[in-house]
Amino acid sequence: MAKPQIVEDFKAGYAQVPLWPTTLRKILPGGILVGADPSSSTRVPSVWMYRRVPLSPMIDAPDLAGVYSSAATLEMAFSQLAALASPKMNRRQASKGSYREFHCLLINVPRLFLPGREHALSDWMMRAWPDQIVDHRICLFGVRLGADMGTDRGWRGAIEAVAETFSSEGVPLSAYMRDADIVGKTLDRAGLQVASESEIRFGDAWWNHGRYADTPFVPHSGHLHVFNDMEAGSAAVRAGLVDCKNWPKIPGQGALTMATVSSLDYDMVDVADARCRWACDLLDNGALAISLRGRVEPGDKVTRHEIRRQRNVYRRDINERAAAGKMSRPEQEEKFFQLEQLESVYSAEGSPPATLTDFSALVAFDGIKADMARASANMYAPVGLNVMAHRQFPALSEMMLCSPARANPNLKDVPATVVSYSGISDLSTVGDKDGALLGFTERGSQPAYLSPTAASGTDSAPLLLVVGATGSGKTFLLQNLAFQFAKMPNRRGEGTPVVFINPKSQPLYIPGATSHSLDDLIGVDGVFDPIRFSTEPANGISLASSLLLTINPWGTKRTDMEAPLLAALTHGVSRGATCTGQALEIAERELADLPPDMVKSVFSVIDAVPMARALVGRNPAGESLRVASGITLIQAGTTPIDLPEGTKEDSAPLAQRVALALLRQIVYASQSALAGRDGVVFFDEAWIFTSSSPRELDQLGRLARSLQVMPIMATQRATDAVSTNLTNYISRFLILAVGDPVEARAAMAAAGWDGGDDKLARITASATIGATSDGNPAPNWGSLRALHEVGPGGKRKLVRGSVCFYKDLDGRVVPVEINVPPALAKQFSTNPDDIARREAENKSTT
Repeated sequence: MAKPQIVEDFKAGYAQVPLWPTTLRKILPGGILVGADPSSSTRVPSVWMYRRVPLSPMIDAPDLAGVYSSAATLEMAFSQLAALASPKMNRRQASKGSYREFHCLLINVPRLFLPGREHALSDWMMRAWPDQIVDHRICLFGVRLGADMGTDRGWRGAIEAVAETFSSEGVPLSAYMRDADIVGKTLDRAGLQVASESEIRFGDAWWNHGRYADTPFVPHSGHLHVFNDMEAGSAAVRAGLVDCKNWPKIPGQGALTMATVSSLDYDMVDVADARCRWACDLLDNGALAISLRGRVEPGDKVTRHEIRRQRNVYRRDINERAAAGKMSRPEQEEKFFQLEQLESVYSAEGSPPATLTDFSALVAFDGIKADMARASANMYAPVGLNVMAHRQFPALSEMMLCSPARANPNLKDVPATVVSYSGISDLSTVGDKDGALLGFTERGSQPAYLSPTAASGTDSAPLLLVVGATGSGKTFLLQNLAFQFAKMPNRRGEGTPVVFINPKSQPLYIPGATSHSLDDLIGVDGVFDPIRFSTEPANGISLASSLLLTINPWGTKRTDMEAPLLAALTHGVSRGATCTGQALEIAERELADLPPDMVKSVFSVIDAVPMARALVGRNPAGESLRVASGITLIQAGTTPIDLPEGTKEDSAPLAQRVALALLRQIVYASQSALAGRDGVVFFDEAWIFTSSSPRELDQLGRLARSLQVMPIMATQRATDAVSTNLTNYISRFLILAVGDPVEARAAMAAAGWDGGDDKLARITASATIGATSDGNPAPNWGSLRALHEVGPGGKRKLVRGSVCFYKDLDGRVVPVEINVPPALAKQFSTNPDDIARREAENKSTT
């Protein structure tokens, strides 16, 4: 078996040197790494400083500013490193020795989803998603440090450095500290972060999932076999190392294909163009690691001078051929034109980009990829790939941290923007640090959490709006969140209380929920009376006034009643009233200037519409809605709730106005019942707030913030939120499939997100497209709807859950696949067979 150690072919004179498994010898504080390079004639290893690049969405950036933000760290790092160079006469050859050598290593290794142990639902999530694969992605950025063996240190410093060299096996570490301070501050200014030791260890053994680097390798001409343990390696030995085609399936064995980026055929492409994201293309085609090396050249001085010098050479050649009566070659003209374009970029106002000279890009693909031409053809970016034939292990060696190896023959000089806008810093993350698991991002399968307390912690608007058409997966999403929230402890260490209001006739089921029907609640005197349930009298008076004005028992005299109604309620509460009806009765007895029949008209409605009795209490000893820990599910039952959908509320019939007021007060009452408990209220007819005046939504948000409650509202209609300018009251959005383009655009506008026509097309796309060979419709992977494959007998199989665009508190908008565990999905299902099964199970347990 081929030895795994990279020093196997070092000269015999260094046989006494330890056989380091990689080129990393020692990890020092501050991200300083000492490389193992005993082949050097001076036996002085290289010393590097590695930092971690912060990752953020670039492909899924909500706008161009998001793209710039994702690229900013690397762009600044290259600019700052270029400034450290000492160019001489603005000539590349004379200045190259002062250029900073860099190494950027992106690692993207799939692994099982493991929520942090600090997460409240960690154990449950691991059981619920035992086979979920996520991408473990990290980007390390290293700069080689220079040694100061005496300059500006005096004779004593020089002697100490030499003495340390002899005493520390050739590593005068103090000689690098001055440069480490300079480079460290430079990288700090750029926004790079100190990598932890575990992150460095992962970078040193990424081909073994970061566990340990000392793994056996067997290189073949076009790929490289990696063995996680000696048993796997022994199995390959027994099968014969020469021809892997005859190997049996060997547990613990994997293959890598090392390739070089042989060409980057960009022709002055704007950084906003998606074709610039070539690193993302590589990841999409199975790249496990991307290694970028080179030296950083000042673009404003040396590169501009080099471009001008080359342009003059080409112009002189063209002129000489013209003087000789010969036509200039087309390639000369093309090159001259390209140089003119480049010079215009580097001569423009502002700071031109740094240049990366001797730029090397190597890629490690998962598995055996014999046809790199096909891999290149699959990429949107104009990138050419070649296998590192007969150089598989040297290529891996070059990719290692602190490596002295250089195996790539395809070196280039490129603007730094080719790297900073390549997507090397891209990772589609979205959501809060903890909370309920909404699902996993489409790109990278990163967990997307939703916290019931994150908005209050950042002083953001507490409301979350879910927009989705019928069949978009909206109800499943809400049930999933409610179930998880109820399992989480709140900040008081108690269970998070949840109220789920379902005004639809179709009942819902959530495991562990306590269900209440409006059939029972409506007959209770003032159970949703705002004066009774409000924790603050002023809030109760305001809500009571609002609900009576919504019901409007006075007809055309409504406007005339606003001031006296408020006065009557205020007086009644000041005299000890505990419910709205009692307050009005007290005011009618004690205030002589009330409009005639104002109070009588209210009680006439209560007597005529039974539903109104739950809103206006008359019994001082009555009780309001109470909510225990866990999930309280308020269902419509058999109570017909006739809402004025599509009609202005002031022109709707009385029964519809009462129904509208009832649902609003149920939401308000639920908030008050959850006061101070970090509770969550779910409501599936958000339009009753969004179609109203801003006052209702402002009141909802204000109470939610003061009571420490998170309202989650769902709707099919986003146009109301836009037309009434209510978007400032909502901080987070979940946009599911919406078939109507008008509503889809409104949903994007409400979220303050211009996703463009391609995102609009996704939101409105149907779940199927065309047909398969057996005549069944094929899944449309561009749709946000849940996708199914139709098998024999017409049986449908779920192949992907619904997808939503999640806009979080940081303004990120990322597509997330809503991933509900299958066992839980059956509990949520309203399918008749699933309902019958649940009822049978409930009977058997009782």
